[in-house]
Amino acid sequence: MILVPVFLGLIGLAFGSLNMGEVHEVELFIREPMASFVEERRLHSSQRTVRKEDGITLVMQVRLNDELTRWILSLGGSVQVIRPDLLQESCVAAAQNFISANKPKKSA
Repeated sequence: MILVPVFLGLIGLAFGSLNMGEVHEVELFIREPMASFVEERRLHSSQRTVRKEDGITLVMQVRLNDELTRWILSLGGSVQVIRPDLLQESCVAAAQNFISANKPKKSA
């Protein structure tokens, strides 16, 4: 029994293992030092990268979900979400939630 082709068909548009969310064309601009790290890796079968003077543009057709948002946030200040707006909004909301949850407590 061969399950690999069926499994690959199920995860084809997923980013990582979470296969849920609408499929969108995602465009990110990634600056150094993360640009070289990302450029050297195959993150998704639809991935295309274009080298720029100060980083790379990464384009992929993937499902928008929490796993993708968390990966983008892991790149820190090196990444800018170009499109879609929905992904940019998701990343900003997650970052704001992190900031709110981790504000220093004021001394009494």
